[in-house]
Amino acid sequence: MQGLIEFLPTIRRIHHGHGVLAQALRSELAALRVQKPLVLLARALRGTDVEAILHDAVGEALIHSESFEEVPPTAVLAAAAVARREAVDSVIAVGGGSAIDTAKGLRFALAAGLEDAAALLPAMAGVSPTAGWLPLIAVPSTLSGAEYTRSFSVNDRAARIKRSHMGSGVSAAAIVYDPLVTMATPEALWLGTGFVALDHALEVYVASAAHPVADALKSEAAAMLFDRLSVSRQPDAAAARLDCFLAAWMADHSPLRTRSTGSSGTPWSHVLAYELAAIAGISYTVTASLTLANSLRLLAENSLCAQRQAALAARLGLQESLPDAVDRYATGLGMPITPAQAGLSESVLEEVAQATAARAALSVERCRRVLGAA
Repeated sequence: MQGLIEFLPTIRRIHHGHGVLAQALRSELAALRVQKPLVLLARALRGTDVEAILHDAVGEALIHSESFEEVPPTAVLAAAAVARREAVDSVIAVGGGSAIDTAKGLRFALAAGLEDAAALLPAMAGVSPTAGWLPLIAVPSTLSGAEYTRSFSVNDRAARIKRSHMGSGVSAAAIVYDPLVTMATPEALWLGTGFVALDHALEVYVASAAHPVADALKSEAAAMLFDRLSVSRQPDAAAARLDCFLAAWMADHSPLRTRSTGSSGTPWSHVLAYELAAIAGISYTVTASLTLANSLRLLAENSLCAQRQAALAARLGLQESLPDAVDRYATGLGMPITPAQAGLSESVLEEVAQATAARAALSVERCRRVLGAA
C-alpha cells in the first residue's frame, strides 16, 4: 500500500474536560498574546452559566449575540462590522456550527476587506487571503464539527445559494471541548449533529481506500458514537458528551489528513447535503439521517466499497448490514429516514437531485436513489 499522511497548519491545541472552559480560555489568550477578543455567543447561551464563565475568564468581554442560524451573509458582515469598530484582536466562538461558521466568515471578511454583504459570496469563490486573519478559539456546543475544519459555509436562502470557502487561515487556533457548554443545547440538535459525525465516519471510511491511520480513527469514532450518542442525550451526561466530542473530532481527524492509492466511491450523503440545505431548507442535522443509509447501499454496488463496508460492520460487531444498522439507529434517536418523514415533496427531491447532479457532474438517477425519491 502507498499513501500519504499530511499534517496541515491548522489547529494547535485541543482542550477537553468537564469544567475546563475558563482555564482553557485564559491559557489560549495568553498563548496567542491577545487581549481584546470578540465573543460570538449563540443566543441560546445568553444568561446561562456559560456567559458568566466567559465574563470571568475574559474580563469585560465584548459579546456579540444574534441569530446566526444558517449563517446568512448579513449576519457575517454585521459581526465583522462590530469587530472592525471595536478594533478587536481575536475571536472566540461559543455555540453550534452556525456561530462558529459566522466567526470564520467575519474573519474572512476582515482579511479580505469586505464591508458589503452582497460581496461576500462572490469573494468566497476566490483565493483565500494570505494575511489578516484574527486568531480564533472555537468552543462548540454541538457535534457539527465546524470547530476543526479549514472551511466555512454561508447560506443565502433568498438567492438559494450555499457557498463554502476553504483555506488554512480559516481554521481555529484552538478548540475547547467542555460538556458544560452543551447544557442548553436542545436534545434534537445534539443528536442530529452527532448523527452528522457518524455520517462523516462511516461514509468516508466506506468510500475511501484503506489506510491504517484513517481506518483506526474512523472506526473508533463510529464505535464510540454508536455506543455513546444515545447515552449522551441527557444534558447532565457529561462523560458521554465528552466522548462524543472526541469521537466527532476523530471522525475527521483534523488537522491530520490521509490519502491512499486505489479506487474510491462518491460520498453521496456529503454531496447532497448542500442542495438539501440550500433548496429544501433542510438542516445538516437532518440530511445525514435521510441519505446516509441509502448512500451506503449505493456504495455497496462497488466491489471495493462493499468489502470496506463488510469489514467495518464486522469491526463494529454488527449483526445486520451497515445500512440497516444506520436506519435502525436513526429511528431509535427519533430522526427521519424517509423524505415523507422529513416533509419533503417529490418535486423538491427532483430539484435537489437535478441541482446536485449538475454541480457535481454526477448521475441524477443515483442522486434520486440516495434521496429516496419515488
